[in-house]
Amino acid sequence: MVQLSNCVFPASVFTATGQTSTTIGLSPNQAGANGAYGVGALSVVGTGLTTATFQVLGSSDGGQNFFALNVAPATSPTSTSITTTVTGNGLYYVDLAAITHIQIATSGTFTATSLSIQLTGSPNGSVIRYT
Repeated sequence: MVQLSNCVFPASVFTATGQTSTTIGLSPNQAGANGAYGVGALSVVGTGLTTATFQVLGSSDGGQNFFALNVAPATSPTSTSITTTVTGNGLYYVDLAAITHIQIATSGTFTATSLSIQLTGSPNGSVIRYT
């Protein structure tokens, strides 16, 4: 099995509800495959964060149509939801199988000065991040 590197994408920063990130293209990955990331880790960091709600939207048709993806907190990976409410900094997982593009959008409640969400994609299906 060839071990490929994870890819850390630029963070999306939000300051209010109703904001959508720029589209993040996931293809090609280091293996040269389109939409071939297995899993993504979302690092969520807030400034003045009380409560914020976000969604991860995925496209499997090259960014033409987007739909909500299931997101799970790292502390409870079987508890998935298409709308995630955070009350503090945390790590979340999203299934990226067959996804070519994503967007992150804030919705519902937003009580924070700013919220930064950074995606790390892994073509091997597991995310290992050294800091």
